[in-house]
Amino acid sequence: MTSPTDTRPLAVVTGAAGGTGLELAALLAEDGFDLVLADAGENLPAAADEARVRGADVLTVTADLATAQGNEQLLNAVTAWGRAVVAAALTADPGSGGPFTGSAAEDDLRVVDLCVASPVRLAKGLLRHMTARGEGTLVLAAPPADTTGAATVYDASAAFLDVFAGRLRGELGDTGVMVTALTGTSGPGTEDPARLARRAHRLLAQHGPRRRPATTG
Repeated sequence: MTSPTDTRPLAVVTGAAGGTGLELAALLAEDGFDLVLADAGENLPAAADEARVRGADVLTVTADLATAQGNEQLLNAVTAWGRAVVAAALTADPGSGGPFTGSAAEDDLRVVDLCVASPVRLAKGLLRHMTARGEGTLVLAAPPADTTGAATVYDASAAFLDVFAGRLRGELGDTGVMVTALTGTSGPGTEDPARLARRAHRLLAQHGPRRRPATTG
């Protein structure tokens, strides 16, 4: 990693090995952000290389965010880099879904761990630093699963994120920190990852160097 500069703010993206997270990481790198990319997927190094080609300094964290240890690993890595995070997008791959009565309880609870417990753990760590600095945007993204089967637990998790983000906005008030959820109901022909990534990018790009007023001296 190169030495950080004030002109390249830092963003965190989870689920960065594919889908919305992968698309968003490329957009943020193009927009002048350095990145912390986290995922358990094997495509994470390729996602990091793609961001580096666009000029970003990238730290990768290979971690299972469906576990408490994985979330702690990510937060510790961010802290160890020693840079302020001004933008973060917490995304997760919904997988293929399926009828609730036909799925294993362990699989459903893993969805809850990844799509509910992980955002809560990471939001607590990231928002404490953002509010202390008085700047930041956190996006909680739950891409709708394009599936003909039911995605009951995943969609319920997305509903939690909507409520969670709304309550956080009320709690944070005029701290200078914004929290937004981007969610939807799963089903055939739902929103594609690239479009959802563009929506998230518009919310986070306000912290990018190209959106900030030029400084002198």
